[in-house]
Amino acid sequence: MGPTQTVTRCPASRQVGPLQTVTPGPLQPVTARLHRVAGFLGEEPVGRCRCVLLHGDFSADQVLVDQHEVRLIDFDRCGLGPAESDLGSFAADELIRGLPGSGSVPVLDLPVTAALLAGYTDGHGSFSERRVRDWVALHVLRRLNEPFRACSPHWRESTAERMKLIEQLLV
Repeated sequence: MGPTQTVTRCPASRQVGPLQTVTPGPLQPVTARLHRVAGFLGEEPVGRCRCVLLHGDFSADQVLVDQHEVRLIDFDRCGLGPAESDLGSFAADELIRGLPGSGSVPVLDLPVTAALLAGYTDGHGSFSERRVRDWVALHVLRRLNEPFRACSPHWRESTAERMKLIEQLLV
């Protein structure tokens, strides 16, 4: 078990400013929702936690599997923090890849995420389900501008779908 300590990171509300700067007009309809979500998240859901080594942007495409080995790649964002951060990042990626129609967002029941969580607990890891959901919301928020940055012709709709997903996660 790692030491319990306070981990501080930037407030979730800092995620909102750059999005508005890049697309002030087109994001106008979701601006109020964005601020409400950032306000709900407040400081990133860290607080006092048992710190573990984090991948930083963990997702299924960061895992290489062959017949005999499993390897993780791309550690450019690694650091220390709560395990729920990486677990939430992994689930957020699976949710985003599944949009639209994510339904009631049963985060812990997503097939690949559920397998990861089962393996994590089998390896004697522990996590808070509520905190995983909070971290999922934060990781989706961090990826809110991806459709715009990718020049998707449907970026407005994709952004709105992600906002709806964040709001569902925070219920």
